[in-house]
Amino acid sequence: MSPLNLYNTPQNGQRGVSGGPVFYEDGGPVGLADLTPDPDQLKWRVPLRRDLMREDGTRKGQGYFGPIKNYSGEDMTELSTDMEIEGKRILIPSIVPTQSFEAIEYMQNMKSGEGWDLSNPMEKQILEAAKRHALERRRNGLSPWAGPDERVPLPTQELER
Repeated sequence: MSPLNLYNTPQNGQRGVSGGPVFYEDGGPVGLADLTPDPDQLKWRVPLRRDLMREDGTRKGQGYFGPIKNYSGEDMTELSTDMEIEGKRILIPSIVPTQSFEAIEYMQNMKSGEGWDLSNPMEKQILEAAKRHALERRRNGLSPWAGPDERVPLPTQELER
C-alpha cells in the first residue's frame, strides 16, 4: 500500500474514483463515505490524514509554537479540547501563548485520549489558560486557533523566573 495524499482525478471528465483503493497517509483505507465530490473541479477530494484534522472536521494548523514533540516522539501542535464558551460547545487549542513552561511540559507528557482531570491543579490551570485565551481572541474578532503568521517562541524556564 503506498500512501496517497493527492486528489484522485477521474479520467475523461467522468465523475468517480478511478484506479484502485485509496489510503490515508497513515495507512487506513479511505471509504466512499470519506470522499467529497468537487463538481467544479470534476474530481474527488481525498481527505487529509486523520491526524491533521480536528474532531469537528476542520484542518489543524501548526499552532502558536509549531510542532512540539510529545512523550512518544509524535508532533503535537494544538492539543484541541472542547469547552462551553458563551453558551456554545466549541473546540479550542490548549497549547496557547499564555501557557507556562511547566504547562507545556506537562502536556508533552500526557497520554493521548485520556481527557482532562479537573481535580488535578495543573490540568485545571491549563484549561483555564486555554479558555481565557480563546475568550480574549473571540472578543477581538479572532479565531482561537493560530493563524499561519502567529508563530511565537516556546516559553522556557529561564524566562519565567
